Amino acid sequence: MSGFPFDEHTPLIRIWEAYPWLSEVLPAMDKRFAVMNTLAGKLLMKKNSVADLSKVAGMPPEKLLDRLRREVEKHEAEAAGAPSAQN
Repeated sequence: MSGFPFDEHTPLIRIWEAYPWLSEVLPAMDKRFAVMNTLAGKLLMKKNSVADLSKVAGMPPEKLLDRLRREVEKHEAEAAGAPSAQN
């Protein structure tokens, strides 16, 4: 299991620094996350938290954190050569 130590108050930049590959995965989950790959999005990540992104995505912070955690666990399992669990 992943050590995903983030909560709704975590600045987005901390998550992206820990898991930079999320910038490729998240837009596939929801097109609104594509903004994270723009210059403006990168600037916003420094000032905004998970709670702020959850408002934009229209989902509770807990649900967003769960989706992020599952993506991290899936990525780590694939990197370790284990079959990934279904979402």
